[in-house]
Amino acid sequence: MYTKSLASGVTATGGQAQVQVAPRGSDEMVVQVEITGTATVDIEGRLNDNLPWVQLNQVTASAIVPLAACPQVRVNVTAYTSGIVNSEVAYR
Repeated sequence: MYTKSLASGVTATGGQAQVQVAPRGSDEMVVQVEITGTATVDIEGRLNDNLPWVQLNQVTASAIVPLAACPQVRVNVTAYTSGIVNSEVAYR
């Protein structure tokens, strides 16, 4: 299993840097989001740089979300009131 950070110590709204995910023999990935205060986080994916980001899921509390594997993934904090947002993606 491989893991990559999607967000670390985020305290404001905005899309975080994209992460290239290269699933090897698996069509699933898992994203964990930690929200220590009040925030809304969109998990977004796309197939390549030429396509727009698409919302795969949205969370308002800490969660582990299983998703279909996507070559590029990021988290986007769409609303922020307090706390910190951290996130990682795991894939095979």
